[in-house]
Amino acid sequence: MSSDHSSQNLSVLSDASQSNADHSSLQAKQFSLASDAMKNTLPVMQTLEHWLNSHKPLKGCQQPLYIAYSGGMDSSVLLHALHQLIYVQSDLSKQFSLTVLHINHNLQAEANDWQQFCQQQVRQLSVAFQTKKLQLDSFKRQGIEAVARKARYQALTEMVASDFKARGSLKSLAAPVLLFAHHQRDQAETVLLNLFRGAGVPGMSGMPESRALECYECLNDNLILHRPLLKVSYQAMLDYAKSVELSFIEDPSNQDNQFRRNWLRNNLLPDIEKLWPDVQQKVSDSAGHISEANLLLDKMAQSGLESSCFSFDFIELRALEEVDWIEQKNIIRYWLSVFFPGVVLSKKHYQWLYVLVFSLQGDNRVQNAAYKMRSYELRWQYQRLYILPKWFTEHNEQAAKDYCRGIEWASIAKLKSNIDSSGLQGRVINPGYTFKFNVVHAKAGLVCKPIAHLDEGAVNKKALKNFFQQHRIPPWLRVFWPVLQDDEGRILAVLGCQNCLQNLSPTEKSQVEPRTLEMSYLQILQILQLR
Repeated sequence: MSSDHSSQNLSVLSDASQSNADHSSLQAKQFSLASDAMKNTLPVMQTLEHWLNSHKPLKGCQQPLYIAYSGGMDSSVLLHALHQLIYVQSDLSKQFSLTVLHINHNLQAEANDWQQFCQQQVRQLSVAFQTKKLQLDSFKRQGIEAVARKARYQALTEMVASDFKARGSLKSLAAPVLLFAHHQRDQAETVLLNLFRGAGVPGMSGMPESRALECYECLNDNLILHRPLLKVSYQAMLDYAKSVELSFIEDPSNQDNQFRRNWLRNNLLPDIEKLWPDVQQKVSDSAGHISEANLLLDKMAQSGLESSCFSFDFIELRALEEVDWIEQKNIIRYWLSVFFPGVVLSKKHYQWLYVLVFSLQGDNRVQNAAYKMRSYELRWQYQRLYILPKWFTEHNEQAAKDYCRGIEWASIAKLKSNIDSSGLQGRVINPGYTFKFNVVHAKAGLVCKPIAHLDEGAVNKKALKNFFQQHRIPPWLRVFWPVLQDDEGRILAVLGCQNCLQNLSPTEKSQVEPRTLEMSYLQILQILQLR
């Protein structure tokens, strides 16, 4: 073999060795990158894997999961990670189903493009997708963020209800769950914003990891909202998105610092983090501690409420020598959270109430008073605090005639006679009143109407007044108080008051076994759309 040939072979071997070395180096680099990528996805994946394991449905059932998907980074991470865990890394499709919900707020020029982008992203995953376009009303007073948030929650609930109802024939479905992608930084922002607004303990608790939304088409009438990533840091979310090379929408309005949350995120938090780098985690931890304190306050309030006189629209307050004001405030707060979620009284409202409760100690008790809020009106009557929708307080006797023409008894019977009140059902003061009338004169097609429809002289006013006072029926309900009429127009009875009709014969009044139909206080409120 010639030296030139040997040299050539050595050269080839050298090139091959270099190639193998380069390939090994490339493999090592790729492995390192893959390891880094896997490491960067762990906080999100482990958190969601734990959440799925703790929310597995009963054997033979499937848990419908609905993801609120804006197309932004947060919800894109939630969608991608859940899809990986349910359909790719392991087959959990028999236990969980994914449906993606997108709300088009129609507030920006790019809104329709974002909707199309979301649809394309979801199509690549072969997951069910639904969208809804909103037309928001004026938001000058409340602010665009508050109006959009309220409309978004309502739209998402309606979409889940519609989809769940369409699948209602599947008895193997568990109660639906709506998932939001809020994370640790979102929680820190919420707590700080509430702090600056002067919030109480519930506000300083921040966003709960889960809560029930009213959804009458859903199982048990509830839709459960979960935030499984609430304890995951923003950086971990961002690392996940970069590691798996997610495409997502960057909303330019997030840089608009006229919105307080944006200003806090873009200016205040970065400055605080210069001194306290882990401020987001610390604020989130504090929210958790305060949330535990809030649970204890709720337990105390529930115990106090159960020993009080209350119903779906009122709570009876007591003199300060019986129950101190701090405890009564806590009970009022809890009562509102059960029956009027989202209604929070301010310092001014409680000051107004304190004056009324303080007056119970002396001889100059305040008999009635009112405080107008934005959407509701507080009323004080019979030592009770009532809360009424603003639109209802504008009704008068003529409105009663126009507003409530008549409801067939069959429709009333279908109304709920009680509601789940977080363990308070059965303890709620929900007096049932009865119609008692002569069976002989009762025709088919019974109709319930407000008493304002009766002709002058048809009612024994003295008996009716005594009935209202004895049962403490507030004045604003009296013109709507139900009477029973047959299909020939004959007035048969006034609800709860046997002696209120003038045109009853002695035989009818003395009848031993009249026909009886029951109607609950809640059903009355439902007819008037007060519950």
